[in-house]
Parts: sequence; structure tokens; C-alpha cells
Amino acid sequence: MSEKTRPLPLWLSLSVLVNILLIGLIAGFLIGRPSGPSLSGGAGPPGPLRGEISLGRGIMEVVAPAERRSFSRRFRQAMGGGRERVLDRLEARREIIAALREATYDENRIRSALARLKSADQDLQNGLQEEMLTALGELSPDQRSALAEFMSREPDGPRRPGPRPAPER
Repeated sequence: MSEKTRPLPLWLSLSVLVNILLIGLIAGFLIGRPSGPSLSGGAGPPGPLRGEISLGRGIMEVVAPAERRSFSRRFRQAMGGGRERVLDRLEARREIIAALREATYDENRIRSALARLKSADQDLQNGLQEEMLTALGELSPDQRSALAEFMSREPDGPRRPGPRPAPER
């Protein structure tokens, strides 16, 4: 006789999806973007790191091409003390899976694992923000002005009524 399996609760499914999305965003940020016009009119990355990713893209746009590699490496390192975070996340995920397979529902066990996931995400965001503060302090006034212009055109920047102007070519 086969055992009936209960579907995952909606909140747990959403949490897993958000975590997968976050990992995808981090991977995309680490891979980088090609140089050239940066505004495609897309919606931009969703999620809790949206502002940081937009700011990172802007910094990469305003620094000289020779400096981009250094900034990119620093941002990857800030995000990438990540091996421990990724391992913590995987372990927390395994804990959730193991708890779900138990005959009795253990809310505290799952709550603890979800808290570890949240903590890893928060550590990632904090590390990236600190590195960005340092990077912003190294920009010239002209670069900061260009960054402000870039940020005002980014999809997650200020909303303006009416249609969005086409990017300049």
C-alpha cells in the first residue's frame, strides 16, 4: 500500500521558491554582464537584493574598464564568503526535508531551519552593502554623479508617470 504524501504548505513552497530565486540572482550577479548599453527596458532583478544589484551595475558602468575587474572581484568576495552560507542553506534545506518526512509535524524544527535560511540571506546582504559603501567612497564626484544618473534611469528607480523614454543610442 502506498503512503499518502501531503502537499507542501503554501508558505514553505513560497520560501523555497524565494530561496531558489535568490541563488539565481547571486549567480547572475557573479557571472556579470556584457559591456555596452545597459538599459534594455527590462523589469530588473526582483527580490531583496534588487537595490544592491542595481547599484552594483551602476558602479560597473561608471568606473573605467580597467577598474571593473577589481570592483567585480570585490563584490564577488563580499557575496561569496558564500561557501559557508551556501552550505548552511543546504543543511537548513535538508533539515526542512527531513522534518517534512517525519510522521509528526515539528513546527519548531522547520521554524529553526527557516531562521537559518533567513540569517544566511541577511549576512549576504549585509556583506554586499558594506563593500558597496567602501566602493562608493572611492568614486570621484563625477563618477558619483554619473551613478546617480544611471540609478535614476534603472527600472527600480523613481517611477515617472507616462511612458518610459527609449534608451539613447
